Amino acid sequence: MTKREQDFLTRMTRAADGRLTLELAQIQDCFFRANPDLQTHITARKQLALALKTLADAQQITLPATSTCFDRTALPPLPSFVRFPSANTAINTAPTFDHRTFPWTLPMSFIASFRNPPDATELLALNEFFRRPDAATRPLVPVKERSYEIFKNEKRLETLLDGQLGKPGRLTLDQLRCYIVPLVPVHLTFPEASGDVIIVENEATFDTIARWNRDHLQFRFVVYGRGKEAQKISHFLLHQIAHPRIRYFYFGDIDRSGILIPWNLSRTLKNEGAATLSPAGACYRMLLRQGATNPPLPDPDAGQTPVVEIGKADWKQALNWLSPDLIAPVASLLATDQRIAQEATGWEQFQHISSLV
Repeated sequence: MTKREQDFLTRMTRAADGRLTLELAQIQDCFFRANPDLQTHITARKQLALALKTLADAQQITLPATSTCFDRTALPPLPSFVRFPSANTAINTAPTFDHRTFPWTLPMSFIASFRNPPDATELLALNEFFRRPDAATRPLVPVKERSYEIFKNEKRLETLLDGQLGKPGRLTLDQLRCYIVPLVPVHLTFPEASGDVIIVENEATFDTIARWNRDHLQFRFVVYGRGKEAQKISHFLLHQIAHPRIRYFYFGDIDRSGILIPWNLSRTLKNEGAATLSPAGACYRMLLRQGATNPPLPDPDAGQTPVVEIGKADWKQALNWLSPDLIAPVASLLATDQRIAQEATGWEQFQHISSLV
């Protein structure tokens, strides 16, 4: 058993908290905490299935005996739960931290209602921040500075707020006395064009679309979204190029991150009263015709900027950001752990189309 597999097993055993079974959502959470570099990797589901098989072969866990107890929404199937031998749970018989009875500060009091809370160490670090007498009057600082103060990790706070801790009625940036630094993205302006805006995920395709737009003048602004940084350009879109008749379009990779990025940005713009962010339909249809991209090499920064963890209902909403004709083929592709990189549609493809939407 490798060190990572041992770490994964230890985290699952602790999460079980004396119970003999652990459900899939908690299994996945433990796996990504033990393997943060796999959070955005296309093979993550396969790696999780292999790790579970290794632990089962080592008789550390037992997998369900029937196929109906496996999640088959994507490949490979994953067990809906695992079972621990009673000997493995013995280490958890000592008194454990009970988030339901812990005396939380008022901003953190919602934690008591959680069925499966996040990591207790991180929750307690946040609670300690709110215990300070001056917590409500601390100077406003960038969120990464506050994150480093609390966790000694400049990116952790944004990740937590993007998950269940940041849902409505829970923690906010204002409570934590911090803010996201607005990003002024690289962009090109075409004064002769209409007022529409297209945001492009990756730099090569940004260059190609800008080149295409010089001839067609479909967009007044071509904006480089910089992948996961796109969420930070909402201030620029809302306050520097906003206009009642502006339409916003987005084009990115066809993978899990490539769908979540525009969906989250679309929600931000909508909450601020801006026009809807729509997919650049012609671009996505052209991309689907290119076929799946080979799995990428592991991203060395993936552990630093993980994909936001969302439930099935939210993921369905994210897919619905796409136009109706795109939903089924995209969902089918992602369900088989495939992706299509945006760069599959290059200049040679773009020069033959007259509209990107």
